[in-house]
Amino acid sequence: MTKLCPRECQVASLVAMGCANKEIAGRMGISCSTVKQYVERCFQKLGVGNRVELAVYWGAGSLSECLAVVFLSASRFGV
Repeated sequence: MTKLCPRECQVASLVAMGCANKEIAGRMGISCSTVKQYVERCFQKLGVGNRVELAVYWGAGSLSECLAVVFLSASRFGV
């Protein structure tokens, strides 16, 4: 499996929680277009086609290696 970078992990986590791009952008302090780019990279790296598939992939535990990165970085980014 292709590893996601820490920011991609954060975006994947927020997508899995049901956040819209605008909300993700606000939480992470980045633009909506940057969020869109991260989401697209997650789709490509993980071989999923939409946000629902990404959320299912995340929920299945396949991205558990990202969880530590997300939780360690969450306070830094206000998530």
